[in-house]
Amino acid sequence: GWNGSPHCQDRKKIVFPEASKFTSCNLDWTEAYLERARQMVHRDKNHPSVIIWSLGNESFFGQNHTLMYDLIKKLDPTRLVHYEADWLAESATDMYSRMYTAIDLLDQLCRDRDESFKKPLILCEFGHSMGNSPGSLAEYLELFYKYRWLQGGFIWEFSSHGILHTDSTGNDFYAFGGEFGDMPNDSTFVIDGIVYSDHTPTQIMEEVKKVMQPVGIEYNVGELKITNLYDFVSLEHLGIDCILKCRYSLGNKKTIMSGALPTPSVTARSTATISTPNFECLKGFEQDEIWLTVNFRNKYATEYSTAGHLVAMSQFRLAPGDVTIVDSPSLTLPRSLVFRENIQQPTIVQTRLKVSVTSSVLHFEFDKERARITSCKVENREVLISEYNILSFWRAPTNNDGPVDAPYWRRFGLDKMQTSVKSVIVDTESDDPTVLLSIVAQLYIAPPVLGWGFNTLVTYKLLSTNEIHISTHLVATGYKDYMIPNIIPRIGWEFGIPSSFTECKWLGLGPFESYADKRTYVDVFSAKTKELDTYYELPQEHGNRIDTRWVWVGDEPTRSGVLAAMETIEGGQHMFGFKVSDECDLEAAKHPNMIKRGAQFLRIDYGQHGIGSQACGPGVMDKYKLRTPRDLQKFSIRLKAVTGGH
Repeated sequence: GWNGSPHCQDRKKIVFPEASKFTSCNLDWTEAYLERARQMVHRDKNHPSVIIWSLGNESFFGQNHTLMYDLIKKLDPTRLVHYEADWLAESATDMYSRMYTAIDLLDQLCRDRDESFKKPLILCEFGHSMGNSPGSLAEYLELFYKYRWLQGGFIWEFSSHGILHTDSTGNDFYAFGGEFGDMPNDSTFVIDGIVYSDHTPTQIMEEVKKVMQPVGIEYNVGELKITNLYDFVSLEHLGIDCILKCRYSLGNKKTIMSGALPTPSVTARSTATISTPNFECLKGFEQDEIWLTVNFRNKYATEYSTAGHLVAMSQFRLAPGDVTIVDSPSLTLPRSLVFRENIQQPTIVQTRLKVSVTSSVLHFEFDKERARITSCKVENREVLISEYNILSFWRAPTNNDGPVDAPYWRRFGLDKMQTSVKSVIVDTESDDPTVLLSIVAQLYIAPPVLGWGFNTLVTYKLLSTNEIHISTHLVATGYKDYMIPNIIPRIGWEFGIPSSFTECKWLGLGPFESYADKRTYVDVFSAKTKELDTYYELPQEHGNRIDTRWVWVGDEPTRSGVLAAMETIEGGQHMFGFKVSDECDLEAAKHPNMIKRGAQFLRIDYGQHGIGSQACGPGVMDKYKLRTPRDLQKFSIRLKAVTGGH
């Protein structure tokens, strides 16, 4: 797309004037331009929903547009006229306009403009919503409220435009350009809405609602600052309720208190403060995360909602000034879950190719040749299966990865990483009586042929509490520094888990997918594992959930499963991303009905690259990029086998 980068603007300066000579500055086309404007106005002038006339889109700029503007103003002087290509807002538009301008460039553009202006700036298109997209909506909204000149913008676009088809097996899917024998075509470029082609909402609708909510909410000790972001109405139609919840370091949530707060009198574009309740009730919960959720809801039913409809919401993690909060680094179980410790001394058998540990409760196998776990059973129930159990760096490219990042990653072989096992050392004589077995694997993970890779040291510790601690040390090295990529898709582990694990519970962002630049809210969430996938009309990376403190995946009837958390090597909590799915070879599928299924896996990510909107717009912001670790990165995953009924 013609985004706001300097490179694109340089191209426009060369190409657009030449194109304009043939079309928009060509008098042979003048009457055609004017007739189009005339018919549009007469067709739609009595529709009150039409508030701005447009001279077209991406049609360069010339005298024919100025003549169109003059004609429309004669036919209908009551409405505004917009045309993006009149960049200086000289003669064919009532507003300055840009599309897909990068946030840093937009910020600079607004800083250079003083407060005296006759025409505002709008983004006629931003937040391109193709597939898993867009990222950084919150940053755009911050600028909208920061600068008076920057009036706002229009997300492109509302709906995807696939056409319903049925495959040979009777499964429906939405086809796009090129699937009708049509040449040329726009391929998936019509699949770019915040609702799918059947008009069901995509998950981005939730974030759009959040970042565009009409109430600003800030928390300071003892009070809430309420800002009315409406332009005309007060907040009298809204009621306020708050919920104070404790979320155990690894466990369920508990509502400590909840109730209504008085709605202050806040006129449009003004601010008021209200006092929060006394938080003495937090005594005794100091070891847990305490979150205050503040909701604004409609008091009465409206034409679009029922009474109680959520209009605005914000969350605040209470700080030590409110109550003493301590992050417990220990991996304790959810209070509703239990485990059985190994009582019998286990039998350890080691051969040249594998090592196994067996007791009355536990069976564990490790493949020394491939340096990976091949089985873990507790009470004869599988917890980890032989598939996966590897460190990985790839993700199925998103639409936004396609133009720049994915080709860059493939050039460095990140889609073809292979593991070379340098050494495996097994230690069965630990000074710690809870450690049954320790395995240290030295690995080199790299693409074929290319001169770079990750020097990796992985330490596995099997504990008598049915825990597996996996400590990972890695650093990127290369023959020359330029041989190492600057950014990568992911750093994380993928563990094979039984297909019988159909339930998931986690503490973190949710319930929808989230990435560094696509965020939702914090809670303890529960879902079926099949509900965690997102079926974009073009299959791509999806279903990630970040800022996770712990995740449990298992079999609800028996309460058996695996519990995962991540720590720094020093023992402090490290929030992570996770995904549960049984999809395989995702990027080979053209439509959701073509996705292949395989073994179910639990993905635990130390980090993942952001989303951005580079399919037609700016890429991932610097602060959301995943940089290749050129210095030693260290993290530890703790897996605990959980069994029920004891």
